[in-house]
Amino acid sequence: MIILMSPSVSEKRRIERQNEEPRWFASPIIETDPDTHFSRSWSHLASSMRDKARRTDALVFSVGEIEAFLSLVPTTRLNICSLFQWPYLDLLPSIKRQIYRRLLTKSKVIVTYSQAAEVYLRGMFPNKKIFWMGLFTDTDFFCPGSNGIPMRKYLLAVGDHLRFEDIIVQIATKLRMPIVRVSNDVRVASFYSANPSALVEMRRGVDFKELRKLYQNAAAVLNVVDDSKWPVGITSFCEALAMNKALITSGRHCCSGYVFDDGSRPYTTIEQPQDVDCWLEGVGGIVREESLWKSGRSPRDLAIKMCSFEQAVRKWKNVVDILGAD
Repeated sequence: MIILMSPSVSEKRRIERQNEEPRWFASPIIETDPDTHFSRSWSHLASSMRDKARRTDALVFSVGEIEAFLSLVPTTRLNICSLFQWPYLDLLPSIKRQIYRRLLTKSKVIVTYSQAAEVYLRGMFPNKKIFWMGLFTDTDFFCPGSNGIPMRKYLLAVGDHLRFEDIIVQIATKLRMPIVRVSNDVRVASFYSANPSALVEMRRGVDFKELRKLYQNAAAVLNVVDDSKWPVGITSFCEALAMNKALITSGRHCCSGYVFDDGSRPYTTIEQPQDVDCWLEGVGGIVREESLWKSGRSPRDLAIKMCSFEQAVRKWKNVVDILGAD
């Protein structure tokens, strides 16, 4: 399989199991298909499309010039798999909407991390192979420690994109409880420089070991995110599950589908994420929620069931098998 992206040095390093860092999203794909490689080379792609001896699997991760090109030319020698983590098509400008629709139409398989998006896609492409899968999270790395009792003196909010920063500040102010805000996005840092709060500590450049420690010692994790259009915030959501943390999250795409077979879910959802009172109520129920976790129904149990390496390998194997079938 060709994954149409150019991974960073850090991402390449994380493909293999490392004690210092969690494995990257491509690790289970490579475990499934050892011939998987990365490329955004026009000549490489053109060569694959001219190969009459065999068809080539190609994973579309994001949409740029190469993917726009693929949407317009014959792709009979490519088995395209689109990883749909984009806004719904009617939210896109006209030209983008046409490109995305053409790519999805040409895709032999569509994979998504949001079950709500899966329902949407099935309505648009009723005869296409469409799969929801949990976001791969290295549950071996993101594993709660057993050394001592967590300090539980702060709330934790992690992530870069589309967070409601003003709501985070209001939560800290109204609860009089510190919040550690972890983000590498310069825009987030700029917000807190312009809107300083004695109760919100902005942290940048946090490595994975330190991040794991911050999860471990937090009273709870807040996922204060605008996930109304696509599963923004899903990485921090799944990491918090793996760390077995009390978790309060926006309740749209980022957590869509993450439930046990009996319909129970070991986290609290906020259906109106721009209403600070809803978050205050959710935080107030933390102790009650933890006391209700039954054996086999904890946040970490859900992460193991849906996000672990073994589960990701199993689901990607199914995708690769379908791509290779006549």
